[in-house]
Amino acid sequence: MYCLPKLFNSFSQQGTYCFKNGARYDGEYSQNKKHGQGTFYYPDRSKYEGSWVEDLREGQGVYTYPNGDTYDGEWLYHLRHGQGIYHYKETGAKYKGTWVNGKMELAGEYIYTNHRYQGNFVDNRVSLDSLSDQAGRNGKTPGWGPGWALGVLGPGGYVARVLG
Repeated sequence: MYCLPKLFNSFSQQGTYCFKNGARYDGEYSQNKKHGQGTFYYPDRSKYEGSWVEDLREGQGVYTYPNGDTYDGEWLYHLRHGQGIYHYKETGAKYKGTWVNGKMELAGEYIYTNHRYQGNFVDNRVSLDSLSDQAGRNGKTPGWGPGWALGVLGPGGYVARVLG
C-alpha cells in the first residue's frame, strides 16, 4: 500500500492516505478533503464505504461497526439520515426505515427473529401513539407475541426481551 503525502493540490484526485492514529482512507479527494467515493478504515476496525462530501459521510454508504453491525443507507453531515437499514449482527435483528439526525424516526419496520413491528418511531423508540393506534384497532400489541416487552431501540440496544 502506498500512502500519499499529507497535502494535496486543488484538483480532484484519487489515492490512499494513512493517518498517524492508524486510520486509512482509500478514495477520491478534492481540495485536500475526502470528496467523492471512498473507503475509510478507522483504528477501532470499523469501516465506512461510500460517498463523501467535504470530509463528511454524505449520500449513500455502508458503515460496518467494530461489533459487526452494519448500516446501509443515506448519510447527511456524518449522521444516518434518510432511508436505511441497520442490521444487528449478534441477534440478526434489523431496522429498516427512516433516520433523522442519526436516530430512528418516523415510519419504519423492526424485525427480530419471528417478531415484527411496523409503525412510527420517535427518538430511537417505538412511538407510543403508534402502539395505541394499532392496539385500538385489533386489541393486541402489534407484532409481539406473549411474554415480550418493548425496550429501547438503537445500535447496541434491543427491541424486545423475554419476560420471566
